[in-house]
Amino acid sequence: MIKKVLSAINCKVMKKGYLWLLVFILTIAGCSGKFYNRVIRYDDEFRNNSKTIVRLNLWNAEKWSEVREAGVVFEKLNGASGEKASFRAYFVISRSTASFGISDRGYMKAGSQKFEFEIEEPVSEYKEDFQSMVMESEKADSSGYSSNKMANTISSHWFDEKFMIMVTSEMVLAIESADQVVFRFYFGPIPTTFILEGKKLELLKSVYGNNGSSR
Repeated sequence: MIKKVLSAINCKVMKKGYLWLLVFILTIAGCSGKFYNRVIRYDDEFRNNSKTIVRLNLWNAEKWSEVREAGVVFEKLNGASGEKASFRAYFVISRSTASFGISDRGYMKAGSQKFEFEIEEPVSEYKEDFQSMVMESEKADSSGYSSNKMANTISSHWFDEKFMIMVTSEMVLAIESADQVVFRFYFGPIPTTFILEGKKLELLKSVYGNNGSSR
């Protein structure tokens, strides 16, 4: 009888623990992604301009690579009245510590048109992260109830390559009419490819639209 009661209590505790873990994971995922895939406009009275941006998360399309993903901010900057808009893209590319550094030039393909651009203001930042995990085992039998805890720390190390590119009006025109936009970078001899299509490309077009006219 005691064994059945303890087993029932243990089951309820474990279910409640899994439920709270699931809620926590969903909350973290929601917080980290709420700024992405959203077009945002800023009006800056200090710099006397306005800008429209969209943050997109892109995964490397190359299967065999030390480069994982990129966070990109695409920006359209409107100056004072009558001035032509300018366009930029800010990249943060995560790569493993075993990879080479990024080359100083990159490429973009929009539809059938190809462009080469210079990587500007490059910064390479070493990153590390430590996560502690606690594993708990529970046991209930005729002799009573016991629990054991075991702690383990997992470490991650990588580089973030941060840089900016200037997007020309010709590139913007090509993006507006394209069904797919591809960015290509090289880390030593290894190519890295990021592809925009579907919803993400539509978000980019909504920011870069009208080819430089004020919005």
